[in-house]
Amino acid sequence: IPFKASELATRPTLDSVEKKFQRNVEKRMPYKEGLKKRIEYVFSKYNSITKTTLVAELEKQGIALILRQNNQGMVYGATFIDHKNRSVFKGSDLGREYGTKALLDRISDMDRPKTYLKTNE
Repeated sequence: IPFKASELATRPTLDSVEKKFQRNVEKRMPYKEGLKKRIEYVFSKYNSITKTTLVAELEKQGIALILRQNNQGMVYGATFIDHKNRSVFKGSDLGREYGTKALLDRISDMDRPKTYLKTNE
């Protein structure tokens, strides 16, 4: 049975949905810097990192990384889901260094964790 969305109790008309999206964009802004710091913390632990390790390390921080691929396997988008603060950001929304191309440039074929050796002096 077809019905109009405006007949629903919550009135999900295009105008009300657009207003809700705008309010949500403003609500998630306080979480942006904290998310970037947690992502950078993961990168700071490695000289080079693989995609698999990056995803696993971000999961430990409560962040899911979704890399969108086309049928040919080319990655064309990155989305970060912050489960701690219940917010979602496209990589490019966080900044140029978190966009798809920049992320792929930071990912390598093998993991090399940073090591800190103590001298005996």
